[in-house]
Amino acid sequence: MNSSATPPQGDEEKPSDARLSDEDRAIIDLSKRHYRTADAHAAAVRTELGLSVTDYFRKLNRLADDPAALAYSPIVVKRLRRNKLR
Repeated sequence: MNSSATPPQGDEEKPSDARLSDEDRAIIDLSKRHYRTADAHAAAVRTELGLSVTDYFRKLNRLADDPAALAYSPIVVKRLRRNKLR
C-alpha cells in the first residue's frame, strides 16, 4: 500500500479558507459573540474592526454567500443565511 497516495492530514489550512482575508475572519469571529445591547455590539465593531456598523453588516452579508466563509465557520454562516431569509 502506497502511503503517498493518501492526502496529508493535520493542521494545514483548507484551500477554501485561504481566500478569506484576516478582516473577513475577524468579522465572522466577532459575529459569533453575543452582546447584551446593540450599542455594545456597535462599539465592538468600531473598536475591534475599525469599521462603521453599516460596513460591518454589508461585509457580513457578503460573507454569508461566500463558500470560503462557510468552510471557515459553518455554524455562523448557516445562521446568517437563515436570518437573511426572514
